[in-house]
Amino acid sequence: MESDAFLLSRRIVDRINATTDGWTAFWCPQYGVPEPALQVIAHDQFDAMAAVAARGLDALTEALAELTIPFTRVEQGYAGNRYGETRGRIPGYADYACQVNAPAIAVRYRG
Repeated sequence: MESDAFLLSRRIVDRINATTDGWTAFWCPQYGVPEPALQVIAHDQFDAMAAVAARGLDALTEALAELTIPFTRVEQGYAGNRYGETRGRIPGYADYACQVNAPAIAVRYRG
């Protein structure tokens, strides 16, 4: 989880805590891609993660992470987006928020 990403609902926290396999990302509707700022890498994907890291920095910067990380699951049933890029506030129904400048945008966990 990147430092400007926030989990805002018990529902998404429970989903993440229940993840026991795969490499999971959540959906970024703004760009129509998996959201790499919020991902769950379970133990069965550690070798895949090591393979990504082994590509080296130069190779990794040649393409967007959204399109090159080998996610095994992309969850689209949760409300979230890169709200910090386009909005001055996070909608109350959001399960997660990314690209948030926390001092400028209020972040509230709904529990």
